[in-house]
Amino acid sequence: AEILEKQARGGRRVRIGPRSILTPTAHDFLRTHRMAWSRRSDDANPAATSPVRWRALVAAASPATDAALGDQPAARWDRQLSGGWQEAADAAVSAVCRGEIDGAVVFCRETAAAACRANRNSKVRAAAANSAADVQGIRCTLAANVYCIDPEGRNAFELRNLLRAIASSAPRASTARHD
Repeated sequence: AEILEKQARGGRRVRIGPRSILTPTAHDFLRTHRMAWSRRSDDANPAATSPVRWRALVAAASPATDAALGDQPAARWDRQLSGGWQEAADAAVSAVCRGEIDGAVVFCRETAAAACRANRNSKVRAAAANSAADVQGIRCTLAANVYCIDPEGRNAFELRNLLRAIASSAPRASTARHD
């Protein structure tokens, strides 16, 4: 209901994402405000043509991050600038929980803090990664859907390899919480 109140002001019709969940309070909000709603199909979502959708949230920009993200297939990666690591971690959690994206990469210097903040939500499995080998291990043990990477001191080639390793497979739905 809180999200609808912020984003559906003045609207008479609302389209809900295919993986979004309507809570009882959201249903009450729609009924109270006499708003019609429908569920958007995956066909209506242009990003759904890609099997996996990733978002890069950049709190620490550099020429290397710009170059690495510029080389990634546009259908799989979305880029968003953030004011700081807290904002980037919160945006990643929000987008993953709403089903906008399958996973996120947070580029910041405070990778451990960002991963810890993101992990406060039970639907997020975040980890800091330093190399493509780290990504493989994290994928197998944690099934991460949010990766935190420090771009400082890295060149575009290193960052590109990290992004490719992350995007090489979809984040798996975790059956149990890994604490």
